[in-house]
Amino acid sequence: MMAEALRDLPIQMTALDPAVDKDAAWIRGALGVGVEDSVHLASARSTGATAFVTNDRRLRSIPSLDVIYLDDLA
Repeated sequence: MMAEALRDLPIQMTALDPAVDKDAAWIRGALGVGVEDSVHLASARSTGATAFVTNDRRLRSIPSLDVIYLDDLA
């Protein structure tokens, strides 16, 4: 049932532009996470997302984006 619900969610593609790149660099420096994670967080924030759901406990909330751990929701 959860997989079906996930397929129904709207997916938004976003370009990696200089603003996202700059934000990703800031996130990487602030959180000490890898490039991939910082780009994911910056991309989410650039689209206006207010939450980022993950099970990666290394990621923390940043201004304008709450990190929510999937295990905590189950």
